[in-house]
Amino acid sequence: NKTNKLNFGEAAVVSGDGVVSTPLVKNDPPIFYYLTLEAFSVGKKRVEWTSEAGIEGNIIIDSGTTLTLLPYEIYTNLESAVVEQVKLDRVDDPNQIFSLCYSITSDDYDFPLITAHFKGADVQLHSINTFVKVADGIVCFAFQASKIGTIFGNLAQQNFLVGYDLQQNIVSFKATDCSKL
Repeated sequence: NKTNKLNFGEAAVVSGDGVVSTPLVKNDPPIFYYLTLEAFSVGKKRVEWTSEAGIEGNIIIDSGTTLTLLPYEIYTNLESAVVEQVKLDRVDDPNQIFSLCYSITSDDYDFPLITAHFKGADVQLHSINTFVKVADGIVCFAFQASKIGTIFGNLAQQNFLVGYDLQQNIVSFKATDCSKL
């Protein structure tokens, strides 16, 4: 476990090289922060946002939800793209939570880069954001199909400075090694 900071006001501004920003969208219920996700890419393969394409505010960004939750059709297309590129042996999740898991022999396997294409902001997700170790030698894809909502969870936000600017209605992302903050 690591301790991180939550900054407010001027100290919360995310700026500098590598910052990307996307509009905050007003949506119901108004207790959440909504963004517009247009697609994912796994390596160079683009996975379009089919069922809700063009709908503003189609995903909630939530630091209190661990996994990234997606509509079934989008999840299955994304999972298929991951399977095409990961050349490891698939295994069952011993906890029976995840549908896509792999056997690994070391913790430094180079999983494909997955990019979340938000409106105006491409956020590149590394293996720390997309796979979670569930047992010795087993990692699972940290995204799931969901009927309850579409959420960009906190694993996907690891090692990013994430700034919410409620005056300009934008969310900004900056890749950062948070262990060095």
